[in-house]
Amino acid sequence: MSSGSSNGPGLRARCLAAPPTERKGLLLEHVRARGAALLGLHGREAVDPQAPWVSLGFDSLRAVDFSSELARELGVELRSTLLFDHPNPTALAAYLLLALESSTSPAAAAAKAAMPSDAPASDAHAVAIVGAACRFPGADGMDAFWRLLIEGRDAIAPIPKSRFDVDAIYHPDPGERGKTCVREAGLLEGIDMFDAACFGISPREAVMLDPQHRLLLESSLHALESANLTPQTLAACRVGVYVGTHWGGYFDSQTARTPMDATAHYATGNEISTAAGRISYLFGFRGPCYALDTACSSSLVALHVAARALRAGECDVALVGGVNALYDPMAFVGLSRARML
Repeated sequence: MSSGSSNGPGLRARCLAAPPTERKGLLLEHVRARGAALLGLHGREAVDPQAPWVSLGFDSLRAVDFSSELARELGVELRSTLLFDHPNPTALAAYLLLALESSTSPAAAAAKAAMPSDAPASDAHAVAIVGAACRFPGADGMDAFWRLLIEGRDAIAPIPKSRFDVDAIYHPDPGERGKTCVREAGLLEGIDMFDAACFGISPREAVMLDPQHRLLLESSLHALESANLTPQTLAACRVGVYVGTHWGGYFDSQTARTPMDATAHYATGNEISTAAGRISYLFGFRGPCYALDTACSSSLVALHVAARALRAGECDVALVGGVNALYDPMAFVGLSRARML
C-alpha cells in the first residue's frame, strides 16, 4: 500500500505532537485502521486489539507489506518480521511507540549526525563473492536464472506423478483432513539424476542419500568451478562450510520406515549435520562446518553466519548456500491445513 493514504504522511508528526500519554492510543487506532484496510475489513472496529494477526487473516506477504508501510509512515526502521514478533495490535502499538520515541532521542540524533554520509555499513573488511552456482525451478544454473528473472517467467508448474500422486490427496478446501489444496509447486526437474561416481559414492549409498545432499554436492562443485578454484588450490586455506537446510523426510517417503529399511548409510544420508560435513570431507576443507535450520530464512542466516566468520578470522574462505527439495506429500498437507500455501 502507498504511503500517500490519508492517514499515512502525517502519522509521525501527529504522534510526536500528541501528549506522551496519548501516543500509544493513537498508534493503536492507526494500526487497527490500516490493518482493516489492508485486509479489506469494514473499519477498525473489525480488528480486535488483542486478536492475533494470523487469526485476522494476515499471511507472510501482507505482514511484510504492513511492516514496510508502517516504517514509511513513522520514519523508523522496522523488521520484516514485525507482525510475528508483536503478534497482536496492542503489542504492535507498544513496540511502535518505543521505536518512534527511540528514534527521536538526543543520543540517536547525535549518532546519526556524527556518521559520515559515505560511511560503510560495517567497519570490518568487505566480503567478496567470487563464485556462485544454483539450481532453481525453471533455471538450471545462474545464467538461466538470470534469464528467468529478466523475462519474468513463472516457474510454478503442476506436480508430476514422479514426485507423488497429488490427485489422491487434493481437495480445494485447505481444512480438509489429509488433503492439500494445491496441485502446483516450484519443483526441480531431474532431481532423481545424480552422478554418484563423480563424488566417489557407491550406487548403494547413493540410494540412501537425500536428494538435498546430492544437490548440495553438485552445486558446491559448480560454485568452485565458477570461482576457478579447486580443492588443491584451497588446501592451504581454512575453508568454512555453512549450509541452510532442513530435515526433508526422504527416508520416510521412500520406505516403509521399518528397522529393516535402515542400512549403514541411513544416518549419513539423511541427517542435517552430514549435509554440510559431507562437503568438507569430500573436498578436504578444514574450516568450520555446520548446517542450520531456521525455516524460511535458513539460507540467509547461513550467509550471515559465514560473513561474520570471515570477518572474525574464523575462516579464510567460506562455501555457503542452502537447499530445499520437496518430495514428501506430508509437507504439502501440513502447510495446507495451516493455511500457509
